[in-house]
Amino acid sequence: MDSNLDVQSNLMIDDEGHSPQFRYLPGDFVGQVYPEKVDRRNIERELTRRQIIEYEQYLICYICKKPCAGSCQTYKI
Repeated sequence: MDSNLDVQSNLMIDDEGHSPQFRYLPGDFVGQVYPEKVDRRNIERELTRRQIIEYEQYLICYICKKPCAGSCQTYKI
């Protein structure tokens, strides 16, 4: 049986080789702890692709004013 679930550890190694610890945080939490990392000028360079997806899914939509991740149906072309 296939699933889209992914299990990841929440442990972090604390030494010089693993010093950019923000790489191990979920993307939405990185934005709260390190707001300079989610600046549009730095986000592609600083965060992993997975963190960017996690961060963007909790952004508040300017159309529906909810964290809809671009799926709101209020705007129709």
